[in-house]
Amino acid sequence: MKKLIQNGRAVAKKSAAVALGTVTMAASSGAFAIDTADIATSFTEGNTAVTTVVAGLIGLVGVMLGVGIVMSLMKRA
Repeated sequence: MKKLIQNGRAVAKKSAAVALGTVTMAASSGAFAIDTADIATSFTEGNTAVTTVVAGLIGLVGVMLGVGIVMSLMKRA
C-alpha cells in the first residue's frame, strides 16, 4: 500500500510539472512564429545529412570488406 501511495504522489508531481510547462509554453508561444520555409529547409538539411551518413557507412563497410578479403588472400599465400 505504501508503494502505491508513493507512486501516486510521483505521478501527481509529474502531472503538475507537465501542466506548468504546458501553461508556460502556451504563454510564451506568441513570441514564436512558425515559419514553414524554415521547417522545409531544416527537413531538407536533415535528409541530406542522413543520406551522407548512410553513404559513408556503406563506403566504410565496403573498405573493411575489401581489407578482409585481401588479408584472407595473404594468409593463404
